[in-house]
Amino acid sequence: MVRGIIARKFKSSNPTYYHVTPQPQVENILKHGLIPYAAEEELENLTEDPLGKAVFLWDNLGDVKAFCNMMFTPGSILKIDLPSDWKIEKSELMEGAEEFGYSGWEYYSRDAIPPKYIKIYGKC
Repeated sequence: MVRGIIARKFKSSNPTYYHVTPQPQVENILKHGLIPYAAEEELENLTEDPLGKAVFLWDNLGDVKAFCNMMFTPGSILKIDLPSDWKIEKSELMEGAEEFGYSGWEYYSRDAIPPKYIKIYGKC
């Protein structure tokens, strides 16, 4: 899936987001927070994925469940309650978003998210 170049910073009226991660990562995230990350292949192909390192988030459970359905390993859903002035960006998922049940938008933070904003929401 290719992310679009459409990206902008905005102030969210709803500072609650969700993050999905493999279950073995949860303990570390709750201790150290969410650290911006990009897979090695994404960093090598920045022309295909211009977002680079970030913490990827969703603002609705429909998109979270669609992502959970694609995971090959048991996952956990984390609820992220950020301050209203947190810097969040969003990008349009350009190709194939509909096939997976996505709404078409993905949110991200280039800043690490401290553990105090993170809670376990459920499993997928």
